[in-house]
Amino acid sequence: MTLRVHIDRLTVEGMTPTDARDVGEALQRHLTRLARAEPGRLPSDTRRLDRLDLGVVPPGASPASIGRHVATQIFQGLSGPRRA
Repeated sequence: MTLRVHIDRLTVEGMTPTDARDVGEALQRHLTRLARAEPGRLPSDTRRLDRLDLGVVPPGASPASIGRHVATQIFQGLSGPRRA
């Protein structure tokens, strides 16, 4: 199975360009890790997410933790509710 995710825009306000890049890299690594760990949770059909509420990231969170948080929210949005 191949998972392709196209993110048109990731806006990270209030961060340096280096930190914003680190968020994107952490997001990619963690999303890959989640997809490999739980491939059965991904739909077989294409699912489009036009917008996704990412919840709240704690103040002072590191770029790596922000990337992991965003990846987790994207994965949950793509996979829908957890199946038993």
